[in-house]
Amino acid sequence: MQNQTSKEVQCHLCNFRGPSLLDHLPLKHEISAEEYLVQFKGSPTISLEFSRKLEEFRKNSHKAERPRPKFHVGNIPFEIHLGVPEKDCLPLPEHYMFPTRGKLLKDITHASISLASGRSLYISGISGSGKDAFIHALSHYTRRPTELFQITPNSDISSWLYSRAFDEKGTRWEEGRLLTCVRDGYTNPMGQVIPYLILLSDLDRADKSQIEILRLILDSIQGRIKGPKGETYPILPGTQIVATANTTGGGDNRGQYISANPLDSSIISRFHAGFEFHWLDWEDEKLILEKKFPTLIEKVPHILEEMEVIVESLRAAIMEEELFCDFSHRDLCSWLQHAEDYLIHKGLPKKLLRITQRAWIDRLPDQETKIKAKRIIDPKIKGGSV
Repeated sequence: MQNQTSKEVQCHLCNFRGPSLLDHLPLKHEISAEEYLVQFKGSPTISLEFSRKLEEFRKNSHKAERPRPKFHVGNIPFEIHLGVPEKDCLPLPEHYMFPTRGKLLKDITHASISLASGRSLYISGISGSGKDAFIHALSHYTRRPTELFQITPNSDISSWLYSRAFDEKGTRWEEGRLLTCVRDGYTNPMGQVIPYLILLSDLDRADKSQIEILRLILDSIQGRIKGPKGETYPILPGTQIVATANTTGGGDNRGQYISANPLDSSIISRFHAGFEFHWLDWEDEKLILEKKFPTLIEKVPHILEEMEVIVESLRAAIMEEELFCDFSHRDLCSWLQHAEDYLIHKGLPKKLLRITQRAWIDRLPDQETKIKAKRIIDPKIKGGSV
């Protein structure tokens, strides 16, 4: 009698035939497959078909777990927290794009390496270099829960940690948002706890009365934070703090950021790393401008070519300290926005850029700076339709 086929195998203790004897033997004969093989050495206990399916199952069960989706910044991968709603992250700045070339790409790559490694950062840079926007975009695309704390001089930031509350029973201590964020983390709708990313914006604007409070906050980088009664709380592992500032902590030495204050070196040294951000490369900046001002580009196709020369000349003079002011992406957009508005309401003049430059020029701090800026701009403005 045939003991095995491709789909069935026969039991030698009875007339049972089936794909497998592994369940049949203990249920029907109260013996294991090993005991059965002692009596009937070499006899098959599973069919060829069942053996094939079992092997396929084993291979599939050992396959690596499906990798989690990643978002890359400067070729640095960041985990995407799919369970975190968009509303619990920082909003994406309008028309924002990560740099693809130039100094700012290198700056952001270094910052991304540190952030992906779990470090806390001090990011400095001239106005309009995208310091806060970078953290906003990173939070948005990776769904990293992030809380923004804006530092304003002469404001009470102690409430970020704790404050006195009053009710019918008297006074009590009430924990602040920053304390609960760094201690407890964020719990997503599925019950998973995710460490927060904390953004301290304009850290170098902190006044003397705020510095000591900031010292307590920045102690969280070391894994602890103090409560109102002097008690110490452990920080949720993985919590990160990023501070942004226009200066590197030495105060304003160019007259551009008069609200910037010198920072104690013990404040700066609490961060794992510090990086300086630069302006966008023009090729990247141009792509953003094309999205922001479609009507202007359509009516005056060559305006960005002319603007490129002006931008490079102004920023070179600023970096060489020949011109004491800013010409950030925001300043550039103010000029071009007025040019587009002028075009819509008044039509196209012969020298659109010369007429509308005052949207930026008139905001400069003094007459001398205005004259210097005009002397740089005027030779770069061509005649013709623009």
